[in-house]
Amino acid sequence: MTKSRNILPPRKVWAEEEIELLKRRYPNERAESIAEALGCKVHIVYTQAKKLGIKKSSAFKSSAASGRLDGVRGADTRFKKGNIPWTKGTHFVAGGRSAETRFKPGIVPHNIVPVGTTVMATQGYLKTKVAEPNKWRWTHRLKWEEVNGPIPRGMMLVFKDGPRTNCEPSNLELITRKQHIDRHTIHNLPPELRQVIQLTGALQRRINNHGK
Repeated sequence: MTKSRNILPPRKVWAEEEIELLKRRYPNERAESIAEALGCKVHIVYTQAKKLGIKKSSAFKSSAASGRLDGVRGADTRFKKGNIPWTKGTHFVAGGRSAETRFKPGIVPHNIVPVGTTVMATQGYLKTKVAEPNKWRWTHRLKWEEVNGPIPRGMMLVFKDGPRTNCEPSNLELITRKQHIDRHTIHNLPPELRQVIQLTGALQRRINNHGK
């Protein structure tokens, strides 16, 4: 089993004594030293501590071991107040042929399309460009609102005949979310098909849980 095959290593199972060690040492020690003692990655220590609600103590946070800045620590290597950067007053000038290959002011990219253009989007829906520079809306919603006005809050706009490319208002209808659920519930299917879907779901859950 290798990482290149997208196979994840098994999750760490915490023994009771490891949890006690974490509770005892985490508030006042660096996570790196605890991870080394447990033989695991540092992020696993952080994750388990968060899960158990264990936090660093105030004494540890104010100590040098925490690595936090306190106004004094690291002061020798900081820029001093009033320091003048060596680049002050200079301007970057690109060399070579960079000026020849830059976009010129006012240039229009080749893939820009005019307002009103309709293209195929994701999952079979159409979208229409309604404003510059790059504002789009779903075509079926746009056509519905041109005839019927805004879609009421909580309502869904669906296609009567199935295909999502037929965006004529006569092929669209408003339904509630409950109506949408009722139309697509598994209980509307034949018994044998319901059983196949349920068994497929159970099998998929077993596959997902395998190795956890």
